[in-house]
Amino acid sequence: MITHLQNPIYLCIELILEDPIMKRPASLVIGILLLFLAFAQLLRFIIAVPIVVANCVSIPAWISAVAAIFLALLGVWLLNERKR
Repeated sequence: MITHLQNPIYLCIELILEDPIMKRPASLVIGILLLFLAFAQLLRFIIAVPIVVANCVSIPAWISAVAAIFLALLGVWLLNERKR
């Protein structure tokens, strides 16, 4: 009879969970999402896609550049924090 300590699936799961990087998978997902959003904001700035809210307020493209820098810094900061 195989005990849970001898079960290879159990051992693999245990090794994955003991890995310090995999203890916080949510921070990895959020870090990647922030970098993706930063890239989208950068594209909006480069292409200069017009955004009009409620048919009266126009959002300038330079705000997307500021948002891209901010989101990229947050994403890099979060991913670097995972290494510690």
